[in-house]
This record gives sequence, structure tokens and C-alpha cells, in this order.
Amino acid sequence: MDTYKQVYEQLKQMKAVEEAITFLANDDTRTLEEQIVLAEIPAPPFKEEKRTDYIYEQLEQLGLVEVQKDEEGNVFGTYEVLKTDQHCS
Repeated sequence: MDTYKQVYEQLKQMKAVEEAITFLANDDTRTLEEQIVLAEIPAPPFKEEKRTDYIYEQLEQLGLVEVQKDEEGNVFGTYEVLKTDQHCS
């Protein structure tokens, strides 16, 4: 068995990976709906402000902090993880 198959088989056995795959499968309809909303927002080349404004608002609603837009129009923010989480150090 090649290395990639071995890694794949190991990953499949991990509970966190199984939960992530299940989440993605269950979230498929919502993801598709969100993609349609994004595609319907007019965003011709160099005039994507309406779409970036929408993404900015969505990131804030999801609880990201320090949401900002850079000079290129990229939108990003920070997701704060609770330090009490057992997976954080």
C-alpha cells in the first residue's frame, strides 16, 4: 500500500475526521444556498465591493473579531478560541 493510502486509512479512523466529514455532508444544502447568494451579488472585475461588504457582514455575524478589508479587497477576521478548550495549548 502506498503512503497516501496509508495516511488516508489512518485519517478515516480518527473521530475528529469522521465528525468533520459528517458535518460537511449535513451542511451541503446550506453551503450550496450560500454559494448561490454569493454568485447572485454583482461583482464585475475591480467592482466587487458589494460582495466583499456581504462577506464582511457574514464574518461579523459568525463572531469573528477584528474583521477587516485590505487594500486589495480581501476580507478577513480572527476567530478567537477559548483557552479552556482541551485541544488548545
